[in-house]
Amino acid sequence: RRLPDGTFSVDSFFDVAFDIEYVGAPGSVLEGASGTTTGTIRMKTGSVPQCDGKCPDSTFDQCLETVTVNADGTIDKCCDCRCPPSSAPTPAQILNANGVNRDLTANRFLIFRAGDLGRNQAIRVTFKDLARPYDIWNGRQLFVGRPGLVSNAGALIVPDPDGRFRNFTAAQLQCEPLCRDDWSTLGELHVFHEGIVPGSAAYNIDVVDCACDTADKTNYSPALSLPTSVLGDTLEDLSIAPPGPPDGLPNVVDILGVVSSFSSVATAPRKARSDIEPNCLDLLINVPDILQTVLGFGGGSYSDRFPPKTDDPCLSPCSNPVP
Repeated sequence: RRLPDGTFSVDSFFDVAFDIEYVGAPGSVLEGASGTTTGTIRMKTGSVPQCDGKCPDSTFDQCLETVTVNADGTIDKCCDCRCPPSSAPTPAQILNANGVNRDLTANRFLIFRAGDLGRNQAIRVTFKDLARPYDIWNGRQLFVGRPGLVSNAGALIVPDPDGRFRNFTAAQLQCEPLCRDDWSTLGELHVFHEGIVPGSAAYNIDVVDCACDTADKTNYSPALSLPTSVLGDTLEDLSIAPPGPPDGLPNVVDILGVVSSFSSVATAPRKARSDIEPNCLDLLINVPDILQTVLGFGGGSYSDRFPPKTDDPCLSPCSNPVP
C-alpha cells in the first residue's frame, strides 16, 4: 500500500509452529523427566508494537511506551515502567453559617488536604517567592512531618466531644520524607515551620508515591501553590461565623479576633489564623501573638524580630513537637 509520502506500508504475517521434545539425561537432576512443548509464533510486519502485560512491579502501574523506527526498517520498542501519578493537594476551606466556602489562608500555617487513600506517600513543600530577607530560602524543599491533634482552645490538646473548640491536625516540616498511607484521612493539614512566614509569601505543595524515587521531580503530583497573609491580617469580618478569610489589610478587627482567640471564645478565629509567634510556633495564643497583630496593624515587619538564622532551613528547624 503506497503512502502519501511515496513509501509503502507492508502488512503481512506468517506463523511458525514448533514442537520441542525433551528427555532428562541419565545421572542428572532431570533423570526420568520428559515432556513435549508445542506452540506457534506469529511473525508480522505493519503493526505498531505494544507493551505486553503489566509492569513486573505492581507498584509501577503506568507503562510509558516509546517506539523508534530505524532507517533499516527495524523497530525498537521500550516499555518504561513509571511511577503512578499522585493527586494534587487541594486548598482547605470551611463553610460559614450561610454555607459559603471560606479559604483558610493564615500568617504562619499552610492549610490543605492531600494524599491518595491507601497509597504510601510523602508530602513536599517548596519555598517560593519569599521576600527579603527570607529569599535565601527560595527553592528549598522540606517534607511534612508527623501529624498530631491540636486544640483551638488555650491548651494544646483538650477533650472535645462536642467539637466546640474545633481540634485540628498540625504537622511540622522536616528534612526527610515521611511516608504514610493515611494522609487523606486526616482532613485539613495545618503545616508550620520557621520558614513559613507572613508577608504574602508563596509555597508549592506536591505529593509523591514513596515506592518511587523521591529525588526525581518527575514523580511528583502537580503542585498546589499557597500564599501566606500579610502580618497581622487574620480575618475579614468577626460577625460571620466562622470569621471570613484575611482581606489583605490588618486592622482593629484583626486585633479583636486574636484577643477573642486568646480568650478561647468558641466563635473566635481558628488558632491557625491567630498564632504568629514565636518563630518556632508554640501552638498557643498569647500576648505576643496579640502584639504581633498590633505590629502588623502599625505597618511593622515580622522579619525585624525573626530574621532567618541560616540559609538552610534544615539547619534550624523548629523543635516544638506536635502532641
